[in-house]
Amino acid sequence: MGVEDGPSSFRHNDSLCLYHNGSSNTAGMVTQNLRPDAEEEAEEEEEEEEEEAKRDLILREFCRLFNVSEEIVTEFLSKRQQAKQQEEIVALRRERDRYKEDAQRFKRQEEATLKGSNEAKRIVEVAAPPPQLPQRESVAGEIGVDVDLAGVCGLPNLGNTCYINSVVQCLYHLPALRTCLAHCLREYTLNPKQAVNEASESKGAVAVALAEMFMAMQLNRGTHKAMGSLKRVFGSLDETFLGTAQQEAHDLLCSLLYWLHSDLTKEGTGEADDSVLREGWTPAAASRVGRSQVATFRPQDSLSSVSPEQQSVIACLFHGRLDSTITCVERGLNVNENTETFLNLSVAVGRGGCTLQDLLTQHFKPQNLEWDCQHCRRPHHCLHRTALTTCPRVLVVHFNRYSVKSYSSHKAMVAYPSSGLSLQPHMDQDAPRSPQYRLLSLVCHRGSMRGGHYTAYCRGGADGGWRLFSDDF
Repeated sequence: MGVEDGPSSFRHNDSLCLYHNGSSNTAGMVTQNLRPDAEEEAEEEEEEEEEEAKRDLILREFCRLFNVSEEIVTEFLSKRQQAKQQEEIVALRRERDRYKEDAQRFKRQEEATLKGSNEAKRIVEVAAPPPQLPQRESVAGEIGVDVDLAGVCGLPNLGNTCYINSVVQCLYHLPALRTCLAHCLREYTLNPKQAVNEASESKGAVAVALAEMFMAMQLNRGTHKAMGSLKRVFGSLDETFLGTAQQEAHDLLCSLLYWLHSDLTKEGTGEADDSVLREGWTPAAASRVGRSQVATFRPQDSLSSVSPEQQSVIACLFHGRLDSTITCVERGLNVNENTETFLNLSVAVGRGGCTLQDLLTQHFKPQNLEWDCQHCRRPHHCLHRTALTTCPRVLVVHFNRYSVKSYSSHKAMVAYPSSGLSLQPHMDQDAPRSPQYRLLSLVCHRGSMRGGHYTAYCRGGADGGWRLFSDDF
């Protein structure tokens, strides 16, 4: 995955954003597609629709003439495309290996020439960079020395793995999570049974694989091997992530948070020790959290839920809470009240331009629904209201642009702030005030529902600036 400087403005049109709670050392995420020019986007969308209509027309005519189903032809074309992509990947890897051999041979020749000199350091320069291996900034020090320093490191594409790479980059740029996993990996090398929950579905494999991925990124070496191991673990737990087909970044994020929560949970403990959040994530505090995880949760549709009594380091970072109330409008009485816990907000995006606050307002807008009223003893229209009672330290917002009916995604522009985001308009009147969130990272998708490319924008590095991560360079 290559590295470039990030955007200077934030008015985009498709995917996930990570927002940072300014009062602590944590952050929040949203999914979003970055297309800065609205006119250019409209032209591209129109051209894409015309091309898609032509392809559909040709496909239908072909199927009619040869009396075959569209599903069979579509599957055949998809397999051919995947095979072609795999051949290109193999060719690039061979070219990279040849480059490495040439570089090593050149280095040996230089060392033989300089043998016997008093020079302490020698820099071997190669004429051309290797394919698929973009230049990256080195990270000073080992993982245990300064885990708060985020190394800027690209990730390799192992065959349509851009959706994994983008999510990993955003999570890596969370100092709290990065530090906790670093110390979890240390404990795992000393005592595996104490570091992870062996009763979890993956028996700790996800937490260890992601920690090793973060370490490879921190040291700027071994990322290809670490990414391969991480993808194999994902595929062993969910067949959706097997093979080279591209999947949804939001689906992966929800599954990954569940697996991490389960792996880092310790049985027989009470509530999680969140002192590490209050103390600013020092190594000592992170080590304590690594030894005191609890409970498990299950994702439910767009809201990954966890009960108020169940806590973990994942819940401490991403966990928010809201009250849901259903009111009988005829009698003015509440017929149903409960508290729900969420790890991300999935907001629906229409076809017109809008702002993030517009989407949040629509998301929390009271809705009429048919309810079997216990007071009236008959079903009738009631009013459903939701209000936030606890804001998460890391706010994850998913822009849901897909239409099931048309099997397509909307390309409407969504404007959102890089800082100063507040959830106060959607808070319960008795709840604490909402913190001010600062945008930390984004997962972006360019393309259609049938395919495309994921990238990530992350704020971090030594200069704290924005960088674009893409494995398509």
